[in-house]
Amino acid sequence: MSRAVLIAILLAACLVLFAACENSSGADTVAPGPATNFAATAGDGTITLTWAEPGDADYAQLRITGTPGDLSAAVAKGTKSHTPSAA
Repeated sequence: MSRAVLIAILLAACLVLFAACENSSGADTVAPGPATNFAATAGDGTITLTWAEPGDADYAQLRITGTPGDLSAAVAKGTKSHTPSAA
């Protein structure tokens, strides 16, 4: 057999092997869905943010970021509102 044929067979075998690979660990490799129904309610010098959490079992937290002052908060699952503190 020529070298080109052997290389073609080898490449085809590699493609078949990689195509047959699956996530055998059973680990969830799909990110949870996004939070929805965001709302902001103004208060006396504050703002309260609310949302609906996704129903995914692996959802753990919502990260809120913003400006000014590079506001950032990680809000744990089960908490459905947040009032950022003034910096």
